[in-house]
Amino acid sequence: TANDNKDILLAYKTAKIIGNLDIGQGVIVSKNRVLAVEGAEGTNLMLEKIITINSNKKVKTGLLLKTSQNIQDKRVDLPTVGPETIHLIAKAGLKGIAITSDDILIIKLKEVVELINSYNLFFVVMEDDLSIWIIKKMTKAIKVAIIAGERSGDLIGADLIRSLKILRDNIEFLGVGGDQMEKV
Repeated sequence: TANDNKDILLAYKTAKIIGNLDIGQGVIVSKNRVLAVEGAEGTNLMLEKIITINSNKKVKTGLLLKTSQNIQDKRVDLPTVGPETIHLIAKAGLKGIAITSDDILIIKLKEVVELINSYNLFFVVMEDDLSIWIIKKMTKAIKVAIIAGERSGDLIGADLIRSLKILRDNIEFLGVGGDQMEKV
């Protein structure tokens, strides 16, 4: 809706300001008002605060926007969205999520999409020029190196590999891991 678009634009502008100050990668906006900005506590705790604030709310309003900071090294530090993020967005009574293209890591993409649909949330992807799209074909081949030194890292690495394989088929994985990463 027009109101959602206004909220997305305000969230984007706010996220770029806090990103330049190295504060966080997420913003929650509702009815053209900034409700929360992500700090060192991370996205999940920011959403938990909104759950508390919105505990009696009956109508879904607002959104979470995730984007990278201009000053961060995108090779090793990408904002992440996963199933837990989507559960918390729904529990917080938000209408959806907006992310910027090419700089958000989505863990367990298939499950994330299923949850977005089951909660009837919107999912918007936007370019830096503020144009909005839903699906973008990625054609440039990439290499991803993953090093996992323990079992938990092996499990997370395997999930990452599965998620990235859903997004694109022209990807090469390199690195060191365990049996879970080797299986995928």
